[in-house]
Amino acid sequence: MKIALVGLYYENNMGDPLLFDCSEYLIKKYDKTIEVSKIDWFGRKSKKDKFTSDKGIPILYFSLRVLRKGFSMLHFPTTYLDEWKWKFSDDKKRLKSIYEKKLKGIDGIIVMGAGTLKYDVRLNFAPYYHLLIETAEQLNIPVYINCVGVESKYNPNDKRCKMFEDALSRNIVKIVTTRDEIEELKKYIKNKKTMVDKISDIGTWASETYQIKKDKTSDIIGLGVITPERFREFGRNEVYKKYEDFWVQLIQELERKNVKWKIFNNGDESDSAFAEKLCKLVGKDVKEYILTPSNPKELVQIVSGFKGIISSRLHSCIVAYSLDVPFVAISWNNKLQYFAREIGVSQRIVEEHELSVKKVWKKYLQAEQEGYDKQYKETFRKKSKDYIQLYIKDIKGEAN
Repeated sequence: MKIALVGLYYENNMGDPLLFDCSEYLIKKYDKTIEVSKIDWFGRKSKKDKFTSDKGIPILYFSLRVLRKGFSMLHFPTTYLDEWKWKFSDDKKRLKSIYEKKLKGIDGIIVMGAGTLKYDVRLNFAPYYHLLIETAEQLNIPVYINCVGVESKYNPNDKRCKMFEDALSRNIVKIVTTRDEIEELKKYIKNKKTMVDKISDIGTWASETYQIKKDKTSDIIGLGVITPERFREFGRNEVYKKYEDFWVQLIQELERKNVKWKIFNNGDESDSAFAEKLCKLVGKDVKEYILTPSNPKELVQIVSGFKGIISSRLHSCIVAYSLDVPFVAISWNNKLQYFAREIGVSQRIVEEHELSVKKVWKKYLQAEQEGYDKQYKETFRKKSKDYIQLYIKDIKGEAN
């Protein structure tokens, strides 16, 4: 039996490839004989590859590329430009060929959902879902979408939303699970035969996947940064304006308190660049004070070496939860609130109006004292493991 895992496998943000490793771990834990294949959404072969090709209509492609760069510099949305690129370049044809080749001999597809149910912020994933599911339908390969993040509200008047709806409502899509907004997800799926449920993010199994445990002797606090641009993109302009100053002030306060700290990020290039900028602003050596992972295991190792973390990336918080490392999260996207709410620590989320060193530090000290409800944690994570097993049983025709 052979299962394909499809998602953002070659992202520099290690939170995405982490999901592949955790899923493979749970698959193998259930049945060691299953062969696992990993396929990147965009057909990339390495992290250096672009997610779109340079082929198609040269003048149009060049014009769209220039416009996209200009729109990005002016902080205008670029999703519609990407859709024009998809329409007129050879990306669809190229990806179709890659999917057909990669899916040959596959018995079932599990999609690493992450934050990909979106069409109006940063990137429209609808064409990629549609093409993958259409190809799977032609090849008669069942599709299971695992713990997808719902980052765009359902809008029946938006053609991009309708494309998502068409793809997710096809008979070949057997089960769709989400890590957050299940009622919003249900609006996309019109097929009553498709099972829909809410489960924990598969990343909560990171500790077991890599056999890494928390360093209980550590006295270092991890400061997990993200590029301020993410706040602007999601309309959180108040935080965008204060974010850099906040980190500088927090580091200065930690220095005054003689608290050890290090800056880390999930691997994204823009996050890493911001980390370096911060380090220079506070007069510290970049090599000594910044930790950047080059693979998912390194991300888990980095987080395991902290007493606790203050972070803006969801999967650094998920990894921290897996390791029993306390976290406080500075929110730029509702997915952080959803996760904290599900594990019973909503008070550890820092909203726009709360972004001050005093309030964040108070929340962090409380998080250290409270830890996590370990009994609930096992119940919470079990559902994601159960669903991996259900996908396999359904592929084998053994599900009830």
